[in-house]
Amino acid sequence: MKKILATAIVALSPTAAMADETGGLDGFLSASAGYSSSSAGQYTYADSYGNQNSGDSNYKVSGLDVEMRATGSIPIAGSLSAQIDGIVSRTYQKQANCSGCNRDHSDDSTVATHLFVRNSHKGLIGAFAQRNTFNTNYGNSKTTLYVGGEGQVYMGRVTFSGQWAYAYVDSYYAGLKNNGLTAAMKFRYFPQDNLQLELRGSHSELRGNPSSRSGYNCPSYCYTTRDVTWDIGGKAEYRLPHSRFSVFAEGDYGDLGSRNNYNNNPYWYQNDQKFNNLRALVGVKVSFGSGTLFERDRSGAALDPAPELPNNSYSFER
Repeated sequence: MKKILATAIVALSPTAAMADETGGLDGFLSASAGYSSSSAGQYTYADSYGNQNSGDSNYKVSGLDVEMRATGSIPIAGSLSAQIDGIVSRTYQKQANCSGCNRDHSDDSTVATHLFVRNSHKGLIGAFAQRNTFNTNYGNSKTTLYVGGEGQVYMGRVTFSGQWAYAYVDSYYAGLKNNGLTAAMKFRYFPQDNLQLELRGSHSELRGNPSSRSGYNCPSYCYTTRDVTWDIGGKAEYRLPHSRFSVFAEGDYGDLGSRNNYNNNPYWYQNDQKFNNLRALVGVKVSFGSGTLFERDRSGAALDPAPELPNNSYSFER
């Protein structure tokens, strides 16, 4: 993880001396819908009584996913600009091969604020703060706060982007202090001014350790978690000629490994679980400000919120 962060910082650090004037007010509204699924796969379990087992959970939920986003950027002074993102989504999911199971839903919301310096010929560097909330219809919830840095490097018609952030998670599972790191990288290519192709990936790690209010006294009496996620995805967007409207399609696949450790001397157990998530959306976007997608990438609202940290394995709900 440290190597990923160091590489991103070195590659994405244009200096303030290269800054220039940026564009004016720019932004968009978008709506999309599609399919999402979450699956629990291989697991292993062992404890101090000598119990050991492993297998495939063979559990899957899937259903409709809908999302709406509003994003806008505005110059502040000279090369200094700000961008604000607001995203809300709802996911309807039902367990596979279970005719009598209820259809559940979860709601996500994201608000992110970016402050950055940009040179339209070389790149940008900035900082951001973000808040994510996650709720389900059966009462589980969590809030994640992010603080981090981000940057872009321009190379002809290719843009290389990166983000790195620290996150603190306030979840419904009492007794644990959850925090983690996330790093994301993205490549955009513009074959035409109004055709954008994107490849992206991210790595996140979330750890849960006893909080000062839990009463745990590690290591004699302790519960800890560790969740690690790798994601890969892509997006294609085309803006209609002489129009403010764009159409796009995007998809993401994530692989999550979760470990839970419990110790109450002399009893202990360790449980490992694999999960994966799939999401595919199609949508429409209406723009204001920039005349083309390529123009927005170099002088407008071209940043994205940080990818979400993995959910604790007690809340297999994504």
